[in-house]
Amino acid sequence: MKNSKILIYIMVVSALLFAACEDIFEKDVSDAKLELISPADKMSSPEQGIMFKWRENEDAERYNLQVVKGEFSAITNFYVDTLISLSRFEKVLSAGKFQWRVRIVNGSSKSEWVTRSFTIEESKDITTVEPALLTPENQAAVNKADVEMRWEPLDGASNYTLRIYKSGWGSELVDDISVFDGTKKSVSLTDGTYTWGVIGRNSANNSRPSTRVLTVDTKSPVASEPSTPAEAAVQTSFDVLFTWTRPADSGSALSDSIIISKTDKFKKADIVTKALVTGNARYNAKFTEKTTYYWRLKTFDKAGNSSGYSAVKSFRVSF
Repeated sequence: MKNSKILIYIMVVSALLFAACEDIFEKDVSDAKLELISPADKMSSPEQGIMFKWRENEDAERYNLQVVKGEFSAITNFYVDTLISLSRFEKVLSAGKFQWRVRIVNGSSKSEWVTRSFTIEESKDITTVEPALLTPENQAAVNKADVEMRWEPLDGASNYTLRIYKSGWGSELVDDISVFDGTKKSVSLTDGTYTWGVIGRNSANNSRPSTRVLTVDTKSPVASEPSTPAEAAVQTSFDVLFTWTRPADSGSALSDSIIISKTDKFKKADIVTKALVTGNARYNAKFTEKTTYYWRLKTFDKAGNSSGYSAVKSFRVSF
């Protein structure tokens, strides 16, 4: 019995010693492989803030990161030589050509270096230029709240700021958006008139803003009210002047489609005139028959919204 207790004691002690050894002895990482993520090999960019990243290795306790200006075989400046436990490291650098490398370090064992190159470009002076805007066009009116704004890439710009103001540029700021991944951005706006613009940026300077005016109008207008000829009026000339009253509208500019027919059914075969009037609310028509005619209006706004038809009025050409 006594011998059994001694044996159990020895086994427990041995297990504890083995576990302690497991903690003391680090894993050999001489043959471990590292995968670098960013910056990409031979990347060239004016961005000075560099995020160095690599794939985490489960056996790694620490990583040795080195960054030099020039090449490791011909170093101009040594910027980074650090041991870290994370698989990322951020550093701001000036323009030039660089190499960076990473290896795993576990006590006395080290993996092979993995090396890449990158270039930080000299930032161009873009203070006298501005981005070329594409869509929406200047003074455009749209009938949806979600609007995609697009512009041409500006040479020398690494990112952009999209700004939207209520009314004029520099007035009430609606949105200020940084765009790092392209030359377009979708925004959601309520009805109203805005000034939007884009500023190009790099690490050294900004461009001038390029701006446009945009109206968002999602509401359909009320139909205009026919005025003359009045209901059942008699016209003593083949030349007839039509007038109407447009509704007060807080959205985009209005225009009217005037339709004149020989019957009040307005079938295609009976229509004698159909025209879109974009200026004043008046229209001159010339007729060739002495008969009764019917007319009505449909109102449109610049954004493309439309009303229903107005009331129908009739008149007779007779003399």
